[in-house]
Amino acid sequence: MTNSRRLTLYIALLIGIIVCFFSQGFHHPDEHYSTIELMNFFKTGVAHPQFGWDILLKIRSTIQPAIYFFFEKVFGLLFIDSPFIKSFFYRLLTFSLSTYGLYLFCHSRDFFQNIKSEEESHSVFIFILLCWFVPYYFARTSSENMSLGFFFLAASLVFKPKLLILSGFLFAMSFATRFQMAIPIGMTFLWLLYQNRNRFWKMGLKLIIGLTIGLLFMYFIDSYLYQEWTFTPWNYFRENILKSRVNEFGVHPWYFYLTKSIEKGAGPIGLILLFSFFIYLIKNPKSYLAWITIPFWLIHNFIGHKEVRFLQFIYVLTPLMLFELRQYWFPYLKNTFIRKIFIPLVLVINCLFLVQVMLSPAYKPIKAYQFLYQNVESKEIFTPQWKNHPPLNLMMKYFVKNDLQLIPKNLDQLLEVKNEPLRILTSTYYEYSLFLQKGCSLSYSTYPQWILDFNPFSFRDRSSLWAYWECNISK
Repeated sequence: MTNSRRLTLYIALLIGIIVCFFSQGFHHPDEHYSTIELMNFFKTGVAHPQFGWDILLKIRSTIQPAIYFFFEKVFGLLFIDSPFIKSFFYRLLTFSLSTYGLYLFCHSRDFFQNIKSEEESHSVFIFILLCWFVPYYFARTSSENMSLGFFFLAASLVFKPKLLILSGFLFAMSFATRFQMAIPIGMTFLWLLYQNRNRFWKMGLKLIIGLTIGLLFMYFIDSYLYQEWTFTPWNYFRENILKSRVNEFGVHPWYFYLTKSIEKGAGPIGLILLFSFFIYLIKNPKSYLAWITIPFWLIHNFIGHKEVRFLQFIYVLTPLMLFELRQYWFPYLKNTFIRKIFIPLVLVINCLFLVQVMLSPAYKPIKAYQFLYQNVESKEIFTPQWKNHPPLNLMMKYFVKNDLQLIPKNLDQLLEVKNEPLRILTSTYYEYSLFLQKGCSLSYSTYPQWILDFNPFSFRDRSSLWAYWECNISK
């Protein structure tokens, strides 16, 4: 391995350790409940209360939970019990898979027209990794992320004849972790056929052998963990497509991904990447990136229910498209406004968002879970219930000690209790202010008091403010 390759991977590893350490929790509940909690169900046999029809009807593949389940056994042998240490490892494992897959993919120059040297491959890899949302996405234990890592690894091996069966197996793992990846996988086969029919049949046979082995592996793992013979891709297709269950979660207009890409993409950065995506497709309609992204984008637009995370596969590839288009946008750098104002503005915005997502938890209440796990020995904690406000529930059971109970109790009754020690967990500023006035001792709060007093943008009443109190109210 050359020094430049080693340095590039060291930089990626450093970024991964930082973002995986700080970016605790989940971006979307599915990231936790369909992977970590599903793994915990297979481990303990106790069904999570958040599990719904999707688990009961077995539409979730178990490959990703099975990988984490294997390491749970390893941690058990090492006497490591902390779920926070283990979840950090799972984030770093998934980050490493996606990052190394992307690294190898960027160095597979058979796919690209304008990346012609190892130095340029290093450059585009770092360019992608420093886009503010990429490290954040790669640190997620979501099926979208792990499937992307498997896909990049598989694609990077396509032009290595001795590793074609392994490539096919990895394509199957990509599909097994997220069924929608069947679209770019299928388009990869068609693109290889389009590029070289004579070589394809020999290549394709080995890829299909590896793919078949992978699908059989998925079938046996799913059947073993669900304890009955089942084919989860068919279950998923039957429920979400034939029965249209997916639309029960909301239907969105056709332009959803266009507007959300800008809104969630940090304004000008999202706009630049959106334009790059369409310009690249116009300029390079026969390219590999066009073949795998156009159908993926179109099919997701035809589905009524849309979420930004569904297009993570495309969002990670758009900086690569922007890099490939550099011969078109380089001349514009001579423009004084673009060179002196616009580009510095974009870089500053990117750096600010990059630092924020790398150093902040993805789900802020996870810090409360960590506090309770490490500092609270009580087996019973009260949580207020009032008006239309439902009682708080510690839904992330993986991070909760087995003997801890969160007991709902009427808020007025809690405030009237006298001369009796109480341990209380609250989640709103209204509750926070009441128990603070009652003289309860604050042991933990999502936000420090000075931020609550400063109250920027009047965020207090809108934010989830988890706080742990120890009370002995005498008045």
